[in-house]
Formats: sequence, structure tokens, C-alpha cells
Amino acid sequence: MKEVNSTERNMLFISHAWEDFEFTKWLALQLAKEGYGVWCDLTKLLGGENWPKEVNNSLQFRTTRFLFVLSRSSNIKPDPLGELETARNIMKREEINNFIVPLKIDDISRDEIDYRLQEIQNISFESNWAAGLTNLLKLLKKEKTPKHPSFTLSAVNTWWKKYGTDSCKIINDTEELFSNRFEILHYPTNIYAHFVDEEPKLRGYIKYPVIPHNKYILSFADSEHLQTITGIKSIIRYSHQIQIKDILSGCDNLIENSQTGYYYLARLLNQAFRKTLQNIGLEEFSLARDSCYFFHDKLLETGRIKYTDTGKLDSRIKLWGKFKGEKWYLGIRVNVQKEPILHFAIYPHVLTRGKSGLHAAPKAAYKSWRNHKWRDRINAAVVHFAEDGPSIALKVGTNEDVSVSRNPIPYISPISYEEPNEQIKSAEASE
Repeated sequence: MKEVNSTERNMLFISHAWEDFEFTKWLALQLAKEGYGVWCDLTKLLGGENWPKEVNNSLQFRTTRFLFVLSRSSNIKPDPLGELETARNIMKREEINNFIVPLKIDDISRDEIDYRLQEIQNISFESNWAAGLTNLLKLLKKEKTPKHPSFTLSAVNTWWKKYGTDSCKIINDTEELFSNRFEILHYPTNIYAHFVDEEPKLRGYIKYPVIPHNKYILSFADSEHLQTITGIKSIIRYSHQIQIKDILSGCDNLIENSQTGYYYLARLLNQAFRKTLQNIGLEEFSLARDSCYFFHDKLLETGRIKYTDTGKLDSRIKLWGKFKGEKWYLGIRVNVQKEPILHFAIYPHVLTRGKSGLHAAPKAAYKSWRNHKWRDRINAAVVHFAEDGPSIALKVGTNEDVSVSRNPIPYISPISYEEPNEQIKSAEASE
């Protein structure tokens, strides 16, 4: 196939759905800063081009690489898919190598992707935009993609002063911030290793956290209570206790590696939190590599938490609502981390339910949420989990609990900034 060598083809065309405008604007500016010419409606014609009137011409004669922002939205919208079809025709006609470059930004699965993109290697921006940009720039350099003299750091700065948000000002003062991390205040000092004389048989829902390890079942629960639980199909022959400090230091005879010991502890703790969320009534939703648990109208009738001890939380905060005729739900994903102290990191997700069922929400559903709204929604969820108590109690055995603080771990930032004051229509306006 031919390489791109025409001097006229010196622009990167970014095709996207309007729901992905924040990512697209960021990407366009990053590429322009690196000196690449960019055709994109969201940058207000950064290079002075009359792009909206010449979409077809720009694709046919000016585009050196067609960057397709691949998301659940662009994968079904007629405008980006129409541009994709045009790009495919150009690639075949001109025999341009690596003309189409998909940039995957959400958790759309491979079997859901439009057939025209399934055989093309995509660059993932899903969990780390900076890493995705690094890989894209490496590809552009490898393919000797031409740059454009009009696109410079100075041009980007000029554009930002004219069209960007200039009210986000740095303030030279410290500020206390709250993280999405919640300290584990207490957990059992021991884990039981239950020998079952065969490969452990675990089926269906099991009340307490359990993990198979060789011919053992690891759990915080003792054998007397664990053996009577539905889902444990193996007969426990005998049990012994392992001190958690020993498996974390690699001193135990059964689990001699400290990394494996932490892995097992983290799995047990993660199971404990997830089982608690299920018991409270949250429903599970499968993500690309994990699961989250979401609030819904059967659990919270109005979308607001029912507990009263909310401290300084905004009483209007909702954990589900409506956006453009579809319901949105806040989902929670948890993961144990050990630095700087043992804690749960709580990650929010937003889901929507429409005619096609439940799926990850497009960014348009929550693009108006500022940092304080994300913070308050996470904290409201934690208050709900704690049921007005000072901590969240995770049941891991008949007489054993794990205690998680309901207060996020704070940290001090050496600088602060002034929030942007541009007005974006709030999602709550349509609730």
C-alpha cells in the first residue's frame, strides 16, 4: 500500500460524536501543540480553515490521517459513521496505509464495534488519556505524518485566550481536598485456611468472602459457620489460622510470598465490600474488566439517600435521575489499595437505561458535573452504606467485621484554583 506523501495531505481529521466533545477538544489542542494540523469543529477553526463548509474536500484531499474517536456514541451516530465510510473509500482508492486510526475512549466491547473498525488496531484512551496520546504521537512519528506550520504552541495559546475558559485561574494558596479513598479502620488479624482434601467446590452466591488456594479455602469465617453456608460444596477436613501480618511479610508456610499474601487479602476485602453492596440492594453491572454496583429507583424512590446524618452534603444530591428522557444511575466500583495506608478507593461510574437497555452513559449525561458534584455523590453513597453510622460495617464472618471510615482521606494541595464560571445546562434541569 502507498504511504501518505502528498504535500496537500497535511491535516489530521478528527471524527467524533458530539457527546465526546470534551475529549475531542483536548485531543485537538494536544495535537496542535505538537505541530500537527487538525481539522476539528470544536477548535473554532484553529488554523483559520473554513472546515464546516468543506468537510468532504478536507477528507478527500487534505487529510493525512483519519482519527476516529471510538465510543458507544460515535459507534451508532450517522454523522461520524458517514465520515468513516468516506474515509474507507479514500483509503481503498488512494491505497493509503494506516489511514484510519480508531481512538477508543470508553468500555465498548470488541463485538459491539462497527464492522468497519473491527479489524483495525485501535489506540486505547479508555483509562489514561495521557498514555493514549503518547502512543498516538509515536504512531504519527513512525508513519512520518507531516506537520503544519500554522499549528504551534503559540497558536494554541492564542486560541485558548479567545475561545477557552480564562476564568480557571491558579491561586497561590493551600487548599484541603478530599479524595475518593476511605481508610480501612479495622479488619481481622487472622485468615482461616480450610483444608478440603480436593479442589475446592464453590457454587453460586456465598454469604462471606472466600478464595480457593490449592486444596484450601481461605476465609475470615471459621469452619463451623462456613460449612453450613449455601455454595460451599466441599467438606472441610480441618482448619488452621494464619496471621495476616505473616502472609503480608511472606513468613507463612502456606503462603510464602508477600505479594501473593497481599493479593489474597485484597481479594477477600474486595469481595466483602461487593457483597455488602449487593446486600444493601445495589445491582451489579459488568464493565469491560470489572463490575460496578449501581443505585436505582427501586432502592431509592426519589434518588436521594434516606439517611439524615449527611453532614455538609448538599441535600439535593441525587444518586439516580433523568437526562433527556433516559434514566441515569450512579455506579460504584471499589478496589483495595495499601499505600499510603490500607484503604478502599471508590470509583464512580454513570449508567443510563434507554430502549437498548442498560449501558455506560455518554459524557453528555454528566458533563455539567463539577468536582464538588462527583465528591458529594461519592460521599452520599458512602453515607448510605454506613446507614448513619460512623463507619461502614462489612460482614466477613459470624463474629467478624471489617470497618471502613465514612470520611474520605483528605490531603493538602499547595495551590488552589478558581472554578470555571461558564454556564452549562445542568443534567438535573431535566429531572
